[in-house]
Amino acid sequence: MDPPPVAPLPTPTASITVAKPKPTATSNHGYLVVDMLPAPARCMAVAKSASVHGGFEPDASGVKLRFFVTIKTPGVTFASTTPTAIGGALISSNFPNPTTADIEVRPTATGHLTGAQLALSCGSYGTATLVVNGTFTGAPAVGRPVTLTMTDY
Repeated sequence: MDPPPVAPLPTPTASITVAKPKPTATSNHGYLVVDMLPAPARCMAVAKSASVHGGFEPDASGVKLRFFVTIKTPGVTFASTTPTAIGGALISSNFPNPTTADIEVRPTATGHLTGAQLALSCGSYGTATLVVNGTFTGAPAVGRPVTLTMTDY
């Protein structure tokens, strides 16, 4: 048996015109890019090559965290600005030479982290920041162990 014959398709007699859409805005502001990450370190590996030591000491108002930082990266020095305290109040900062810092911070009574941000000069590369954090358990006290770590950015 043969299939039934197929009827030819009708020829179109009308055309469709599509209107162009009208713009909804008259200005182009471009794209907004937000980068929530900190800028890359300008002085590479300062924290990795630097040394830090210190601990809690008695203070007239209770206890303070005193630490010493020595930079070992060639061409990098501490900038001549006052450090910013982290988790406490800055008592004093002393820079006996361009690559050594002696910092004293009074920690908050209920915190478990204290330290400071120190400005760095990286020669022709500009400036950077070295962050020294002291972490501990319990209330700050003379003789309490404190772990000192550093990060640069």
